Amino acid sequence: MPAITLEIEESTPAEYPEITGLASGIELAVVWARLESWIAWRWGERDVTFIVEGPGSWAPPVKPFTLTTAECWRDEAWVEIESTPAALGFTLVSEGPFRLTGTCGADETPPAVVLEAARRLGQYLVTAATRNFDNAFLTAEASEEVDRFEYGSPTATARAMQYSGAADLLRPYRRKGK
Repeated sequence: MPAITLEIEESTPAEYPEITGLASGIELAVVWARLESWIAWRWGERDVTFIVEGPGSWAPPVKPFTLTTAECWRDEAWVEIESTPAALGFTLVSEGPFRLTGTCGADETPPAVVLEAARRLGQYLVTAATRNFDNAFLTAEASEEVDRFEYGSPTATARAMQYSGAADLLRPYRRKGK
């Protein structure tokens, strides 16, 4: 029986990979945040913590992942435990909950298909913002407009991924369950 991921705390990398041909007026962080919500893979190393309920086998939902600390909640405190590697992740032998801390994200340049998907998504977001917000640009100064655009309906991110063509390019990198 698989263990269940209850919570993920993922930091932002110090630097996102550059995207050649990205439309002006949009920040890398905006594009990568939308893209990463859709896929399991990460580029740009960052800290990540998972709260997992066991027992059972557990595979990290983001890749690549390097475990640095495994802890189990016992007697009202986190207690460090030995991690048990498994074929696709780790084996959690007791009830838990567990706190698994480490890093995720690769430092190498993403594959060309991922960069093309990011470029297409960025272009789509700029085009949609221009149409919907009287030439508002997707920058840190316009984050409220980004939030309204992305979360104005439950399917906005999915539509942006589909309409831009990014979703088709990212099929091999998708998160389970999407």
